[in-house]
Amino acid sequence: MLLDHINKILFDDQYFVLDFLGRLAYPIFIYLAVSSYMYYTRSKSNYIYRMFIFSIISTPFYIYTFNVYMFPLNIFVSIALGLLTIYIIEKKGFLFIWIPFLFSLYAEYSFYSVVCFIAFYYFLNEKNIYSFILLSLSLFLLNPYYINGYLFLLLGLIYIDMNYKLNFKSFLNKYVFYAFYPLHILLLGLIK
Repeated sequence: MLLDHINKILFDDQYFVLDFLGRLAYPIFIYLAVSSYMYYTRSKSNYIYRMFIFSIISTPFYIYTFNVYMFPLNIFVSIALGLLTIYIIEKKGFLFIWIPFLFSLYAEYSFYSVVCFIAFYYFLNEKNIYSFILLSLSLFLLNPYYINGYLFLLLGLIYIDMNYKLNFKSFLNKYVFYAFYPLHILLLGLIK
């Protein structure tokens, strides 16, 4: 993500390698967010609420640095909407599933991001060929240009998920990781 933003903000998208490597971060974020939502958080609704709070905090920095008036909304909005969609699916509130899809049209990666969240959720629940195909298709929709890198990443995540249970404990508070996004956006905006 940082490499992609450096390329966009400081180098006007001149370096494909930085863009490619930076764009691989978002599927990893989706995987980690869905995995955290499913296995590690005590309160799923509070987790979603935190994502929305950080999306609001990040918005002024995002607008300043990327010179956008309001849309697309930043990536925290996409993550929050994806998690909200999973929450709605779990609560069997299918009547309301259109809400995150509608709002995602104004966020980064659009509704493809929400589809990716659903695909990762079903993959982590089912781990069968059908969920793998759904996940592969959702990654293709997310960004067809990077499909080879995404599929390589996907196979790596599948291998790790099926063979190891990584219990990553950081000495840093989770809020440090959340704060990295708006702070690095602001720093890059001030540099440019």
